[in-house]
Amino acid sequence: MYLTADSALQLLQEKRNKFQVEIRRKRTENTFQQKRAIFVQNKDLELLAQYALEYYNRGDLQESENYLIRLNEYADSQYSANLKSINTITFLGEIATNCDPHILALVLSIYQKIYLPECLNPYLLSQIQRFENSELVKQFVVLLHKIAKNNPINHLVEQCDFVSYLVEISLLLDNFEEWFKIVEVLGAYINQPSYYFKKLVVTCIKFIEQDTDLATFQIMLTMISCEKDNKNSINYLLANAGFVDLIMDRLEKSMMLSISIITKIVEESDEGTILFIQHGLLKTLSNLYFEMRENQTAFIYITANICFLKNDYVITEVVTSEIFNTILALDEQELDKNDFVYISQMLKQLIRKYSNEQLYHYLLTKTDYVYMLGHMMKQYELPEVIQNTISCVLHMANSQSDELTKLFRYKISGKPIESVLTNIQYLFQDINIIEKVYDFLNIKYD
Repeated sequence: MYLTADSALQLLQEKRNKFQVEIRRKRTENTFQQKRAIFVQNKDLELLAQYALEYYNRGDLQESENYLIRLNEYADSQYSANLKSINTITFLGEIATNCDPHILALVLSIYQKIYLPECLNPYLLSQIQRFENSELVKQFVVLLHKIAKNNPINHLVEQCDFVSYLVEISLLLDNFEEWFKIVEVLGAYINQPSYYFKKLVVTCIKFIEQDTDLATFQIMLTMISCEKDNKNSINYLLANAGFVDLIMDRLEKSMMLSISIITKIVEESDEGTILFIQHGLLKTLSNLYFEMRENQTAFIYITANICFLKNDYVITEVVTSEIFNTILALDEQELDKNDFVYISQMLKQLIRKYSNEQLYHYLLTKTDYVYMLGHMMKQYELPEVIQNTISCVLHMANSQSDELTKLFRYKISGKPIESVLTNIQYLFQDINIIEKVYDFLNIKYD
């Protein structure tokens, strides 16, 4: 059989193609051998990740898995290189976007040893959500925890959308123990939690019963304490139907964080203050006062701040509350300097800024107001307290009602406050004040 010129040319071309394919195969094999040699010498984990991806793309899943297993093992070695390189993370990420749960578990295990925010991407999360595998979910939460603990919080929150990953994975969780530990780490973020933590705090409240470390309350406190837009955070929390009840429930259980949260709200929000009063804040403070005596200054501070809200309902509630009169009835030895300052500010606010003779009459006849004035007038080392006290005295002494002025004079008769006022010239150089006090003292009670 003779070959024609065309068939001979075709046969030659086929042999040439086979030869070129073999050459390419050998080149590829040589390249792999060279890379293996580099890996053996340097333990370059980036190369292992590249092999795993190349075999995965060829469809050789078993060989790809073998490389991933080796990579996972060598990742613990101090002699390995490039574990945390961007290429290593990228190669692994490409595998994770379209693999089975077994391979994905290997990738997550390696990522846990890298724990850089670059390990996170929407495709990885999407795979975990697609499989709905509880072990994969647990691995992802562990990864989030390691990333949170080992990277700058500001960068994670503001640049990496870290909070979104945390909120999304919560939808697949049954146990939130590790999840709330991550929330606890985020509590250190203070730049703009009012913006970044809104969805997170709602999720926290939803699963609050599993929050054994009180991370939710730390997040709330962080939100309402930030310098940027803290009032917006307070309004956001107040709009949550369960927020006030939750804080009051924890207050009744003597939780300090709830006291801190209430303090910030009373400082910043009239609406919030009214809501908490309507939910029994003053009664709860009264009930807890002696049980939480170590927090006396905080209780006094909250009560004093409530008095700065010029609202008939609020003022009536606070002045007629048990906690208010408990404070006024305290002995001098039971009060520290801050206590005296807060109480003097509270009474000055009530007497001068909320001028109401019905209120004055109640203070004189139903509370230990006069008793506390005597204590405050003896705080010679606290000029602000002395000034606030004399302001209260003069304002009530010059009441438009002669009847009330005489009642006041009668109530202080024989009390410590009368003795101090009689010697007012030793406390003040202002002749105008001295004369006003003496004029008041000379009023006779009919």
